[in-house]
Amino acid sequence: MGVEDLDLLERVRASYDPAMATFEGVLREHLSLSVTSRLKTVGTILDKLRREKTRLSTMQDIAGVRYVEEMTLSQQDLVVAKIVKAFPSARVVDRRIHSSYGYRAVHLVVDVDGCPVEVQVRTHLQNSWAQIAEAIADRVGRGLRYGDIPTGSEQFAEGLAECVRPDRCLRSICQRTRFLGGSAGGRATVFRGHARSRGGLRGHARVLSPREGQTRKGPT
Repeated sequence: MGVEDLDLLERVRASYDPAMATFEGVLREHLSLSVTSRLKTVGTILDKLRREKTRLSTMQDIAGVRYVEEMTLSQQDLVVAKIVKAFPSARVVDRRIHSSYGYRAVHLVVDVDGCPVEVQVRTHLQNSWAQIAEAIADRVGRGLRYGDIPTGSEQFAEGLAECVRPDRCLRSICQRTRFLGGSAGGRATVFRGHARSRGGLRGHARVLSPREGQTRKGPT
């Protein structure tokens, strides 16, 4: 890809910024959701285009907003329903049902002034898993996030050791199990599901209609 192509891609990327800012403002001011936002970098856009062999015009997550909160899965459903009520045309992808190599969250894609903006709704536990996985992938290779196996076990162990302090991680998980409630067996099932690094259906997240997004209750 030449310099002119990269410049064009950067201009396309920047064109999503106004829509993202508008959407973020609505979430903050009208729905009282404290969110963060980001535009994908040119590098990550190119990586996704190569990895998924897709077209730039079909990408839904160049502009992204994230909401993270200490909440149960049922409360997470209520947040999703609130967003869908404000944006009835929102498309909902429940990655708790079809996880991507262990990653879990609920994603919504909203059309804002002709630009798709994605919002990720995560519990603190889901976000902690995602951040740890990202940090390890930065050390041992980004392909880890999509099911690629690291080439060397020593490299993986070193990356894991640098990113995760087991004592802190386990203490945090124990604290969060108390918040989830329910039986010990049920909580163990939740964490086994989060720990399944190759779980889910790659590239086959289920797209729910706005009505389904409003009425879905409870985790599976």
